[in-house]
Amino acid sequence: MAMQQEWYVAIGRHQVGPVSAGEIISNIRNGSMQPTTLIAGLPDQIYLPGSWRIDLVWSAPLAAL
Repeated sequence: MAMQQEWYVAIGRHQVGPVSAGEIISNIRNGSMQPTTLIAGLPDQIYLPGSWRIDLVWSAPLAAL
């Protein structure tokens, strides 16, 4: 079984996670998270806006898309 990518979200000055790609996409869709929310994935830990994280979309299960 493939290991899922772990994601971390910056909420204010706090790091929240790990969070699944499906949860992040769902939160953006329902409005509880913005596409501008900063998201980092392991191992790079570089925070970028969610709308820039194409790797986030590729790691999400098809049901989340």
